[in-house]
Amino acid sequence: MKKAFGKDAIFPSDIGCYTLGILNGAVDTTLCMGASITVASGLYYAGEKRPICCSIGDSTFFHTGMNGLLNSIYNKADITVTIVDNRITAMTGHQQNPGMGKTSYRRAHRGGLP
Repeated sequence: MKKAFGKDAIFPSDIGCYTLGILNGAVDTTLCMGASITVASGLYYAGEKRPICCSIGDSTFFHTGMNGLLNSIYNKADITVTIVDNRITAMTGHQQNPGMGKTSYRRAHRGGLP
């Protein structure tokens, strides 16, 4: 992300395995689950001119990030959202999430998910 957006970009994040990006200079804020997208949108609407690229994990995205993304799209926030796809809830014990394509009973979901 830092290579693509430059050293001057802003990288909002939230709690999760991707917070380790702080070691590479790719995390500037960490607040709570799902905050990366809404913080990125808020920075944009506060007048920030630098590129804004936020990161969120797949499980957090399904849990609390979808609403923030919907809001930012509706209001046309010029941000980039990076969803880190772990295919599992990696941070808290490897629970299933909707991105796995399996129910909580580990059966294949028949709703057409990958």
